[in-house]
Amino acid sequence: MMPQLQPRLGTRAGLAGRCVTLLAGLCLLVMPVMAQDGSGGEPGSGLEVMAPNVSIEAFQRITPAGQKVPLRVSLFNLKAATVTAYSASLDEIIPNSAALLADEDAPESVAKRLEGLKLSGRSAVASADVRLSTFYKDSWRDKEVGLSLGSGVYVVVVSGGGAQRRTWLAVSSRGLLVKQSPDKVLAWLTDMKTGAPVKGVPVAVYGSKGRGGEGKTDGDGLVRFKPTGEDQVCLVATLSGPPAFCSSYPPDALPPLKCYTYTDRPVYRPGHLVRFRGTLRAVTPQGYTIAEDVKTVEVKINAPGGGTVY
Repeated sequence: MMPQLQPRLGTRAGLAGRCVTLLAGLCLLVMPVMAQDGSGGEPGSGLEVMAPNVSIEAFQRITPAGQKVPLRVSLFNLKAATVTAYSASLDEIIPNSAALLADEDAPESVAKRLEGLKLSGRSAVASADVRLSTFYKDSWRDKEVGLSLGSGVYVVVVSGGGAQRRTWLAVSSRGLLVKQSPDKVLAWLTDMKTGAPVKGVPVAVYGSKGRGGEGKTDGDGLVRFKPTGEDQVCLVATLSGPPAFCSSYPPDALPPLKCYTYTDRPVYRPGHLVRFRGTLRAVTPQGYTIAEDVKTVEVKINAPGGGTVY
């Protein structure tokens, strides 16, 4: 009978033998965990499954009329959910410009206003079922959904597994561009497809306290407002027809004076005389003027280290 040869530690055969033994041990340890994980968190598996959740995202706030509204729906520990759209007004969602700046957890924020908006008495204008072909426990899965909606402002709700999330969007054939200067707010309303100006549409500007000035677009699609007087964003929106809205920040405050200084050459040798000249002007919203009230100015030259050399 042939004696059994034991591989020595350190030899190739010995290392292979120990690797097989370790791998076998790992299989014994890992396989039960994988079996529990594959059980889907059933009672007695020893694994806790997180609660289902949903999320919804609008790819763009305003979708051109005639196109499907693109949405991204995300499901967590769910295979199916329902997306439903309800008509709303812009004033319900953004009653003032302060809502645009508020933190998401603040009661006056857009997010909190959406959560508190009552939809029980409203009829759904569109809905879609979202179903996933594959499902992974404790993992988010995304799916894109398209809704066919007419012109208007909408609150879109995704619900499933006891969870619910909301977003808002608009569908319109109009586009609105807003610019601000220190003494004027200018809005320009046009048709999205043709670019032609839209005449005779009532438009309002919103400040932190709500709706302010109102006006109608002229033959060039323009309407002008006085600034809200607040150093923050304002919102301009149409009041009838296909919705159009745009936010705008005020320009930076103008400095009272501006000076342009230059030297007679770009580089000097040590000890050379440096000659310089400056031009001082008063700054107004209309441009630069002579600073008649300024008779003398103080000139200071600082070294790279911060010390004053002149």
